[in-house]
Amino acid sequence: MRFYTFARLYGNQILIRGWDDKKGGHFKEKVPFRPTLFLPTKKPTEYKTLDGVPVAPVQPGTIRECKDFIQTYSSIDGTKVYGMERFLYQFLAEQYPDQIDYDINKIKMWSLDIETTSENGFPNPREAAEEVLLISLKNYKTKQIIPLGTRPWVATRHGVN
Repeated sequence: MRFYTFARLYGNQILIRGWDDKKGGHFKEKVPFRPTLFLPTKKPTEYKTLDGVPVAPVQPGTIRECKDFIQTYSSIDGTKVYGMERFLYQFLAEQYPDQIDYDINKIKMWSLDIETTSENGFPNPREAAEEVLLISLKNYKTKQIIPLGTRPWVATRHGVN
């Protein structure tokens, strides 16, 4: 079983985190990626646009080089570059072509709760105008709660450290 729980473009690489039985569990990797784009061609190919125009795959290079390639060719009159420009989605579709079967028991899930005073009504998080009273982290697998308070307190229930 292999699935991802996080993926992001990072320069010319994809940062990916997930679960892989073959790797012994949780993994995180930096994967270099060379996207595929498509250019019109007069030769018959297995690829066509939605309008039925035959296109041929090209791999101009790294993610940055592909962005430059698109920009260069888009300024040439009569030339179109086709393909998925959201390169992260292209990577995920290539790496995980089938339905992904997630196992919720192998995913690390946490929640973060921040409690503040509300002297002036519900606080605007962008302004941070109210005093923070408590920050709590909860691990949904172990049910453990980690409170970080600004005042002395005594734990009154099991699972709170």
